[in-house]
Amino acid sequence: MNGPSVPALPAQRPVRGTSEYLRNLNRSAVLAAIWKQPGLSRTEIAEHLGLSKSTVSTAVSELVGRQLVKDAQGRTGHKVGRPSRPLELDLERNAVLGWELGVGLVQLRVMNLAGQVMASRQTDAAGLGPAETLELLGELSEEALAETGWPVLRGLGLAVPGLVSPSDGQLQLAPNLDWSGVPLGVLLLAEAKRFLPRSGDEGFPAVLDNEANAGAAALLDWPQARARNLAYLSLDIGLGAGLILNHRLFTGGRGYAGEAGHLCIEPTGQPCHCGKRGCAETRINLRRWRQASGDRNRLAEEMGGDLGLLLSHLANLLDLDSIVLGGRLLEEAGGAFLEASRESLATHTLRGVQAHLQLLVSPYGQATSVIGAGALAAQVFFSQPRPEGSLEEWTSFTAWLRPAG
Repeated sequence: MNGPSVPALPAQRPVRGTSEYLRNLNRSAVLAAIWKQPGLSRTEIAEHLGLSKSTVSTAVSELVGRQLVKDAQGRTGHKVGRPSRPLELDLERNAVLGWELGVGLVQLRVMNLAGQVMASRQTDAAGLGPAETLELLGELSEEALAETGWPVLRGLGLAVPGLVSPSDGQLQLAPNLDWSGVPLGVLLLAEAKRFLPRSGDEGFPAVLDNEANAGAAALLDWPQARARNLAYLSLDIGLGAGLILNHRLFTGGRGYAGEAGHLCIEPTGQPCHCGKRGCAETRINLRRWRQASGDRNRLAEEMGGDLGLLLSHLANLLDLDSIVLGGRLLEEAGGAFLEASRESLATHTLRGVQAHLQLLVSPYGQATSVIGAGALAAQVFFSQPRPEGSLEEWTSFTAWLRPAG
């Protein structure tokens, strides 16, 4: 499928080094500090960032004027002594959208800037093409945003079960959707424009990534995960892994890392949609579970054993701290599947790796990836501004939409 090329990232700020650029940079740094640690006072932010109090006060005034930040009611700053006015994000007036494009369905979440879900939608999307699917998500999002009182949109993230090029948003291959060569980045930007009238003066970022990468992003700040070195496994019609290494999302040289479902665990096994044979997801997938007849407990143990073997390969190779599971297969196959996975993982993992490895279930269930899509968009929003025209620091396809004029 051919389509127009993705437009280059527009100039998002004045020339680097000018006073206006530095003011924008300082404002972004102050906003990010409040995002990461709500309740800081102006003085504490100045000390934390090494900026003058007047610089921080100017930045805060601008952020309050943009309705991004407000004084926290009924609280005082962290320091002993004269009370200070702590700051926090204005959660009621701002939101990000997370979209997930699944096999036969779509779902979305409207979330505030702290990641709390404000509204959600999920519906069948079987038989729809790429543009029709995104249009459906756009229509559902307008309903959900209206339900929450139309907060200002600060970011939109889309998670998709396939290989996405971070440079141009091309969906190279999504075998379980039977899509290939789709200019999904272009289609996302076209659909996202409907929300520009509901965004701030600076517009908002649109982000596109693989659904397992998005799921891993959702878990970055989950304390129980100890997410310095983590793998998130999305278990659905397909099987993918999102990898966090040294507390950063790892996507490989071209953005395609984490295709754990296409690691071969049975060389003479069944053909896979990808064109190979014996891939892990030919044995561990939701369709097999739903279509099976007979002893379900036995099937759960068999599939769980295969999953544990696959997980041990990841753990032994990457020396992981945590492996987190999520997706519809995990929810439907239940405890016997999870226990068999745990036993197989322990059997095949090296003792030194196993000593500090934990196997967890995502607290977000089958919503992990859609929540992560919103989290990716929020991370981009809070990390502005960047050097002119630079996309290299983002492992996801990222573009910034701005209102006309």
